[in-house]
Amino acid sequence: MSWRKSLTEKELADIANNLFLDDDFDGEVYSSGLSDDDELEGALSEHPENNQENEVMSEDEPDVHNDNDAEVTACDEDGTYSFNWQFDPNWEPEVFVFDETNSGCNIDGIQGKNNALSKKKYVLSLTVFFLENSTQLDFFELFFTRECVEYIKEECNRQFSYFRENNDDFIKKNHNPTNVTVAEMYTFFGISLLMTRCKKLRLYEYWSTDPLLSTPIFTRIMRRDRFFFILKILHFCDNALPHNGDKLYKLRYIIDYLRNKFKQVFSPFEKVCIDESLVLFKGRLSFRQYIPSKRHRFGVKLFMLCDCKTGFCLDFIVYTGSSTNVDPLEKKNERIGKSGQVVTTLMNPYLNKNHTIYLDNWYNSPTLSLLLHDNKTNSCGTIKKNRKFMPKLDEKLKRGEMSFRSSGPALVLKWCDKRDIYMITTLHDYNMSSTNKTDRQTGMQVMKPNCIIDYNQNMGSVDKTDMLISSIESVRKCMKWYKKLFFSFSRYGHNKFSLSVQSHHKEKIVCCRLSVSSGTTNI
Repeated sequence: MSWRKSLTEKELADIANNLFLDDDFDGEVYSSGLSDDDELEGALSEHPENNQENEVMSEDEPDVHNDNDAEVTACDEDGTYSFNWQFDPNWEPEVFVFDETNSGCNIDGIQGKNNALSKKKYVLSLTVFFLENSTQLDFFELFFTRECVEYIKEECNRQFSYFRENNDDFIKKNHNPTNVTVAEMYTFFGISLLMTRCKKLRLYEYWSTDPLLSTPIFTRIMRRDRFFFILKILHFCDNALPHNGDKLYKLRYIIDYLRNKFKQVFSPFEKVCIDESLVLFKGRLSFRQYIPSKRHRFGVKLFMLCDCKTGFCLDFIVYTGSSTNVDPLEKKNERIGKSGQVVTTLMNPYLNKNHTIYLDNWYNSPTLSLLLHDNKTNSCGTIKKNRKFMPKLDEKLKRGEMSFRSSGPALVLKWCDKRDIYMITTLHDYNMSSTNKTDRQTGMQVMKPNCIIDYNQNMGSVDKTDMLISSIESVRKCMKWYKKLFFSFSRYGHNKFSLSVQSHHKEKIVCCRLSVSSGTTNI
């Protein structure tokens, strides 16, 4: 073992002095003799642009931290975008102006019981005009046409044939029933709509002979056993055909048929919105959803595109998890995720037409806003602060204050109410307006950003329509999810169209149901 002589105190001191004099030394440095506050004040005086970092923006002179040098880049030739968020008080939105000339109901002729209607042509635009001899049944048949009813009748009879060959008890129990006709299918739909006006606890009570429960009209229209027989065999597809993993194959024809009809009979006005709706179902289903904010909480979720002015359902997508049927229009749409692809799928027929769409924070992202703007569509909505490519808005705001950043045609705004609210818009500037409400504590007018006021006025179309329809819900408790979903489609077709024409027909929704029931049952 080798022996090493220890260093003396003088040698150690010389080594230490040489280390601190070395220009390449990257260790601890000595204090300058100034206090921490003096050093911070000197640093701010050398960089005055950073003095405003921790201040809060007031209403008259917004003040935010300067993040101009930090550019968030996600741009390449494949279709992604570049964002350079900065504070620009002179920023103004590039708004696309919409022409409402051809908006409204696009009906070249109503194919109803009155053949004279088919010879007349009219278009419903800003002022909705109606023929005096058009009925609610005519509008119902715009969606559930004879072609659709005949298809359902054929599938019901096919299901009946299957039961007849494989279930002898079913045939005996129903006393050797016969095939269903188109007239019976219309009567069946009419009774289903009529039941929403005369609610009972159980279906068989509609045919009860008890004086306290008796409703003779149901017995007069259709026998009880015949109604239950049609309800039992109600079917919408051929089970023998391959479905290729389609979770909605039981209703695929009906879904595609109604989606096309919704697009054909109505052209939206300027403002549209996308939101979720929930059809109650608590049975076993792979794509059943739980949304605590909805009234039913459990059920099948629908993404719905609605016209803000009338509440009409323009299109919908049934959510089935990862297999949800969304079609990216272009390769760059893959960058916006599944939620963004829901928007582009529903808005596909209405892009490049200068519409304005309102979205909540589940769909919105900076990339989606620019994608819609490139397709001549204004957008506005809430957004999550942790979305990719969002600017940093770290200021601590007091109630009523806001801060914002802009990049190209997009504006991101943070406004403090009871909590911080983040908005993204390509339609509004950062100005605030009065809500015509008075603060109880201060006695002053309540001010909100224009984008938030506009969003609150137009975003609730789906929820408001569901609320109005809930009083005449036609969905009954059922173990088969596709039957329950089918009856919900009847309300989205007829009832939402009734909402759009309600003020002109002078009929309430409940009266529309009675009119359709009367027409389909020939009462």
